[in-house]
Formats: sequence, structure tokens, C-alpha cells
Amino acid sequence: MCLGGGSDGADKAAKKAAQAAAAAEAKRKKAIEEGRLRIDQEFSKFDPAYFQQIGDAYNSYYLPQLSDQYEDARKNLTFGLARKGILASSAATDELGKARTEFDRQRVRIGSQAQDRVSQAKADVEQNRSDLYALNEAAADPNATQTMAASRAASIQPQQGLSPLENVFASFLNSPATSTLAYQYAANRPISPTVFNPGSSVRVVR
Repeated sequence: MCLGGGSDGADKAAKKAAQAAAAAEAKRKKAIEEGRLRIDQEFSKFDPAYFQQIGDAYNSYYLPQLSDQYEDARKNLTFGLARKGILASSAATDELGKARTEFDRQRVRIGSQAQDRVSQAKADVEQNRSDLYALNEAAADPNATQTMAASRAASIQPQQGLSPLENVFASFLNSPATSTLAYQYAANRPISPTVFNPGSSVRVVR
């Protein structure tokens, strides 16, 4: 009578099943690793140069428009001040300085918006990459993963539809600033000395 034979058979079967499960898990992990590599390969075009191009395109579209608007505003403002005869006044210098300050402020704003575009593009790419990593974990199929990754990579596009820059110097072109400055300049010009008559009000001699 052979004792323990059934137990040995069960142990061998359990060991064989564990080995098969371990082999299957190792194969699955290898497939997932291969899938991640293929995702990264398909997304390799989203490099620093790609994102730099997005920012450069935004700046290249808006900065020349800003410069043209500033030059038009500066010329029109200068002409208006000269026509009023106050171009040499400190108030006119201040007004032209305000236009330049607005130009610098708008240039910084455009640069910030360009960087926002770049940040959004990076976030879109990484969101798609993360989604694909999750799908790859579930499928553990490198070929299917690569097909999905290629499709996703091709579908990712930077934000489109740039609109022309609004006239940021409209207030300088359309406001009655030159007339106001002319009035202030005339009011503040030096006048002839006043003559004081004791016992009477001040009288201005013109």
C-alpha cells in the first residue's frame, strides 16, 4: 500500500500551476513593458522642439501685429500733439511714455499667453500618454497598443484658430487726450508778473 501518493500528485499539480501562472505573469509584464516602449516611441515627436514651435508660432502671429499697432498709435499721437502745438511739453512726453508702457505690457501679455499654449499642449500630450499607459496595462498587447498610440499621436494637434489682435491702443487714438493736454498746457504756461495794489484785489497785467 502506497501512502502519500495522492498528496504528492496534488503538490506537483499545484507547483506546476504556480509555475505556469508565474510564467504567464512574466509574459504579461514583458508585454506591458514592450507596449510602454512603443507608446513612447510613437510619442517621441513631442519633444522640446515641438513645444517651442507652438510658442514661437503664437508670438510670431501676435507680436508683429502689436508692433504695427504701436507704431500707428505713436505716429498718430505724435501728430495730434504736434498739431495742438504741445509736442515739446512734459505732458506730451508723459502721454507718449504711456503708449510705450502699454506696448511693453501687451508684449509681456502675449508672451505669457504663448507659454500658456505650450503648457496646455504639454498637458494634452501627457493626458493622452497616461490614457494609453492604462489601456496598455489592461490589454498587455504591444501590437494593439502601438496601433492605438499611433492613432492618438496623429490626432493630437495644437490649439487652432488664432484671431487677429484687438486694437490695444484704441484709447490713445480715440480719446480727447491731446485736447485735454493742450488745455492743461495753456493753463500752466508762465504768465506775466502780477502787480499788487495795496488795498485792492490782485490784478493780472497782460
